[in-house]
Amino acid sequence: MFTTPICLIRQVTEKNIFVVNEDLVYESTLVCSRISVLPGFRTNGVSSPRVFWSVVSPFSGLHLAPAILHDCLYETKVFDRNTCDNIFYEALISCGVSKTMAYAMFKSVAMFGENAWQAASQGVSEDSLAMFIDIKTL
Repeated sequence: MFTTPICLIRQVTEKNIFVVNEDLVYESTLVCSRISVLPGFRTNGVSSPRVFWSVVSPFSGLHLAPAILHDCLYETKVFDRNTCDNIFYEALISCGVSKTMAYAMFKSVAMFGENAWQAASQGVSEDSLAMFIDIKTL
């Protein structure tokens, strides 16, 4: 479950990019850890085709915090891809997203997230990635 609210600011120099402004903290029973997305992390919200925005808004809704967490997990690669996707599903359910919608979103990242996984963190040093996530065992 998330123990803090989302606090984002819009990155005015880039369209549809937001920056985490305060710690976004999630406690995962799946990996028995408190995962904090730290201030400064950049996100595009929920990555979905524009045609689906009426169903899954990229910038608001119960699914936004899990999407930001998932972006950060992919970017930092602190867990393998399958674990990141499973944490995303766990976070969606904990935020009150219906099991049907959570499963659909989980399957979407499982089926179509390979390019994002491969592209994440390319050209970025491990030290700079570590600035955006903190993990503590529960």
